[in-house]
Amino acid sequence: MKLKLFLIFNLLYFITLINAYLSTYEAANYIGKVDEVCGFCVSITYEKDKKGSPVVLDFEKKYPEQVFSAIIYEYNLKKFDKPLEEMFLNKPVCVKGEINAIKGIPFIIISEPVQIKVMERYKVDSDEIYLWKKCRDYHNMWFKSKDRIKLKILLKALGYDLNEKSDIWDIETHRAVIDFQKKNKLPVDGLVKRKVLFEIENSINKNKNFNYEQKKYFYYIIQSLLKRKI
Repeated sequence: MKLKLFLIFNLLYFITLINAYLSTYEAANYIGKVDEVCGFCVSITYEKDKKGSPVVLDFEKKYPEQVFSAIIYEYNLKKFDKPLEEMFLNKPVCVKGEINAIKGIPFIIISEPVQIKVMERYKVDSDEIYLWKKCRDYHNMWFKSKDRIKLKILLKALGYDLNEKSDIWDIETHRAVIDFQKKNKLPVDGLVKRKVLFEIENSINKNKNFNYEQKKYFYYIIQSLLKRKI
C-alpha cells in the first residue's frame, strides 16, 4: 500500500513538473499574468536604433512570424556573464516574468539573468527544425544519394548557396526548397515533389543566364528525377 501511494505521489509530481510552465503558443492567453514560458529560441536581434537598445529573442519562428519574444534592454546585458547567442540561441529556453503583448505577440521583459534559463528537462525542437527533420527523412527515403546531389545542383543553379558535392539534406538545402516554394507560390512543405521539379524546370527555361547546353543538362537531370516515385 505504501509503495502504491509512493508511486501515485511521484506520478502526480511528475505531471505537475510537466505542466509547471506555459508553451510559447499558450502565452497569448495569459496576458498580464506572471508565469514561466518555455519554447525554442530561433533568433537574437540587437535593435540599436530603438530606445534602450533592446535585444530581442524570438521563439519558434523568426520575425515577423515569431510566436513569442523575450526582451533584454542594453543596460541589463552586463548582468550576463556570456554572450546571449552562446547561452540561448537554437536551444530550448524558459523565460519567467509578466506576460505582455505588442500587436498580439506575447513577450516578457527580462531584467535579471535568473528570469531566463535553458530548458534541460524537456528538450524541444523549433518548428523549423522539426519540419527539416521530416523533410530530411523524406528525401533520404525517396531519393538515392546521387539524386539528392542532383537536386542540390538544380537549386544551386537557381542561386542558392549549397554544397552540391554532399548528398546530406542539410538545413541550408531545406531552407532553399522552402524559399523556392514561397517565391513560386507552391505549397510550402519543404518536399521536392513533381510540382516543384516542374517549376524548377520552368525557372531554368526562363533564366537568360543559361545557354542551350546548360538548359539541356538541367533538363536531363530533372527528367531522371521525375522517374522516382514522388
